Amino acid sequence: MIYLDNGSTTPIAPRVKGKIVEFLDGNFGNPSSLHQLGVNAEKQIKEDRLKVAKLLKISEKNIVFTSGGSESNNYAIKACASTFSQRGKHIISTKIEHASIYNTLKEMEKEGYEVDFLSVDQYGQIDLEELKSKVRKDTILVSIMHVNNEMGAIQDLESIGNAIKSINERTIFHTDAVASFGKIPIDLDKCKIDLLSASGHKVYTPKGIGILYIKKGLNLKSLISGGAHEDGRRAGTENTLGIHALGEACLMLSEMNLSEEIKKFNELKKNLIKNLENKLMDFKINSFVENKEHLFSPYILNVSFKGVKGEVLLHYLESKDIYVSTTSACSSKGTKKENRILEAISVPKDYIDGSIRISLSHFTTVEELDEFVKVLKEALEMLRMFKK
Repeated sequence: MIYLDNGSTTPIAPRVKGKIVEFLDGNFGNPSSLHQLGVNAEKQIKEDRLKVAKLLKISEKNIVFTSGGSESNNYAIKACASTFSQRGKHIISTKIEHASIYNTLKEMEKEGYEVDFLSVDQYGQIDLEELKSKVRKDTILVSIMHVNNEMGAIQDLESIGNAIKSINERTIFHTDAVASFGKIPIDLDKCKIDLLSASGHKVYTPKGIGILYIKKGLNLKSLISGGAHEDGRRAGTENTLGIHALGEACLMLSEMNLSEEIKKFNELKKNLIKNLENKLMDFKINSFVENKEHLFSPYILNVSFKGVKGEVLLHYLESKDIYVSTTSACSSKGTKKENRILEAISVPKDYIDGSIRISLSHFTTVEELDEFVKVLKEALEMLRMFKK
C-alpha cells in the first residue's frame, strides 16, 4: 500500500501504538475518581499534557483537550462570540478556511453576526492591507488558519497577529493549526496568538483527540456544560487513552529536528514535482512556486489534471492500492461539487474537476512517490483515452 492521504488522517505511529497497547492493560480508571485508579489516570493526563505543552513551548495550563480540530475550532469561535458579545458582533476570517470554521461563521451570519471573509491571491495568501482595513473597534475575533489543509498555503501568522493587535489589541486572534501542528514551527507569543486548534489524528494518533490552546488570562465560556473537567473549560470525562497517545506523538515530534524535516520534505516535494513534469502532460500545480517554497507546506501538493475527473482518478489509484484525496475529508461528502478553495486561488474551471491532493507524512519514501507517478501516468493515459 502507498498511502498519500495523510492530510485526511495519518496512520498510528508504531511507538504510539505501543504506548496505547501498554496503557490499555489496567489503566481504565476515571481521572475524576478519588480512588487510586482515578489518581493514576489523572497523573498520566498531567504527564501527557506536559508533553503537548513542550512541543508548543507553552504552559501546560493553557491546554484544553477536545475531541479534535472541529470541536476546537467551534469552541474558539462560539465561545469568543458568547463571551465577548458586549464588545461587538464583527468577525474576520478567510475564504479558504476549513469547513468547521467557514460553515460555522456562515451560520453565525444568520444569527446577526457580521463576518468579513478575506480573499486570497493565487498562492493562497491574504492581503495584509485588506486585513488591516477590516479590523474595527467592534471586531471581537479574527480566525485565520496557519496552513490550508487542501492546497498547503502557509499564512504569515506573525505579521497577521501584529497587524491585528496594532489596530485593536482586544481583538482575539485564533488560528486553525491542524495542518501545521508538529510540522511547521509556530511561536505563539511572537504571533500574538490567543487561541490555537490542533488535532491528534493528523500526527499519528487515533481519531478523537485534539487540543485548544487558550492564552493565559483569556477566560472563555465553556462550549460543553456539565462537570468541572479541564479546569472547568470543557465538561466530560477526559479521553485518557487519546490524551496518552497524543502525549507520546508530541514527544516523538519534539525529538525530531524540525528544520531538517522541513528541508527533507521540501526536497521530496520538489523531486515529486520534477517527476510529474517529466512524465505527465496537461496538469497544473496548485501548491508550489519555484523560489517561493516558504509559502507552502512541504507536506501537501495539490495538482489539477485537465480532461479527467478527480474522483475517477482517485478510485483508479485506489484499485492499485494507492491512496490520495480530491478534497478535505470533512468536505468530500454531502456538499456541493464546487471546490471553494481552488476557486478562491483562481484555478481554471477546466482543471478544478481533475484535482487531487497528495499529502505526505514523516514516513513517506522516495520509492513510494516514484511508484505513485508511474501508476498515475498509466491512469491518466487510460482515462483520457476513454474520454476521447
